[in-house]
Amino acid sequence: THGSVTGDWATYFTMNNSSGRGWIFKEQNTSTNVASISNTGDATFDGNIKGTTNSGIYTYHNSIGGFVLKPGGAQYTTNTSTVTGAIKIQLPVYASNDMISFWVDIYDYRGGTTTSYFIGGYIYQSEGNNEWVNESAICIAEESNTTTACKQVRFGVESNKHCIWIGETNTTWSYPQVVVRDFQGGYATNIDEWADDWSITTVTAFGTLDHTRATSGPRIGSLQYYKLSFKRDNDTLSDVKIAGKPLDMAKTYRMSINSYNASGGDGYPTLTSKKGFVSTDDTDAQALKRFFEQNSPVKAADYAPK
Repeated sequence: THGSVTGDWATYFTMNNSSGRGWIFKEQNTSTNVASISNTGDATFDGNIKGTTNSGIYTYHNSIGGFVLKPGGAQYTTNTSTVTGAIKIQLPVYASNDMISFWVDIYDYRGGTTTSYFIGGYIYQSEGNNEWVNESAICIAEESNTTTACKQVRFGVESNKHCIWIGETNTTWSYPQVVVRDFQGGYATNIDEWADDWSITTVTAFGTLDHTRATSGPRIGSLQYYKLSFKRDNDTLSDVKIAGKPLDMAKTYRMSINSYNASGGDGYPTLTSKKGFVSTDDTDAQALKRFFEQNSPVKAADYAPK
């Protein structure tokens, strides 16, 4: 018995326990050694390891948990320009008391956006009961592009399978490419059951929903101002400088921002109701034109990145 091989008709390769012993695979024409398996089970390959659509790569930690680097079947690829519906991730295991977490990466062609979701929960009971318990969903996305940024994540069951849905049934995707990676399970997880038989599709109807999570978490923004610099640690700023000088809390500074972001666009705090906010009602083109008129000639070198 070894792994999933338990039959009486297994084929054995036997080698003594001397150091450095094992099996070597050689390329016939060049007599080059291309792969080996040691007598202690270490494998070395000069080439690639290729699996089929439903092949998984995983490690067995113990009888209650393990890790799947790339679950078999957990990838969605398409060359269709427009796809409508929620992204449905069907898990291979149903109601098994497993505590799990995994990553979902989504690339959407429109705007070149990549969004990652870190999803976890306790898959507990069958449909109509406590299908999911203590679930969570964290989103990482570029806030300046809302094409795929931080959709809602739903947890539920359909056709006797625990499922995850990302987005709405009318969400429009552009050439969406989706993959699940880095799955880990514990508490009562038989990791052999999680290595393959995943499924990712797009659907226009949900199954039996248990919980919905409005994704939250670290988001990569793109706030930039000329001559403004700072260090950022999560939600805390330090070493703030304006024009190379430390921020003086006793001073009043003026800065510009477009009306979209000022009104809370892309998830930024709303500034329009703050004291001192003034709306010029100018477009960015008008402001640029006025700057050139008032500062000509303009030397490009003066505004080069430093």
